[in-house]
Amino acid sequence: MEKLVQTVRQGPPRQPRIVIADDFETLRRGLKSLLGTAVCGEAENGQKAVEKVKELRPDIVILDWTMPVMNGLQAARAIRAFAPGIKIIVFSLHDENIVSQEALQAGADLFLHKTATGEQILNAIAAVMTSSPEGSPASAAAAAPLS
Repeated sequence: MEKLVQTVRQGPPRQPRIVIADDFETLRRGLKSLLGTAVCGEAENGQKAVEKVKELRPDIVILDWTMPVMNGLQAARAIRAFAPGIKIIVFSLHDENIVSQEALQAGADLFLHKTATGEQILNAIAAVMTSSPEGSPASAAAAAPLS
């Protein structure tokens, strides 16, 4: 996480604020363990994710693709409509070739497969935090490793 804080430095050191949305509590716990105090909120479905983003205004939201009530695609569209500056990462076990394009078209900044390692997840977060708002959406393959 220290490298992540250094990578997103703009002025004084600041770690990104992240909301995690996934219907599996174990996965949310694992991401929270990896990301530590950067996690400012959690949601178990897309509708609650949208509510958390409105309430907390994080820098990043990590959305599971398949959730009850409102899926990740619907949540990404809703979040993008009211908070265009928030970075959206779609996190899924589904076929990357199919889901990544749909996610990016829905407004996600990056697609990340759930088989990603902790280092790949941190690299992906650093990549979206350092990308410009005008930048085109990225895939996890485009996330540069931290050095």
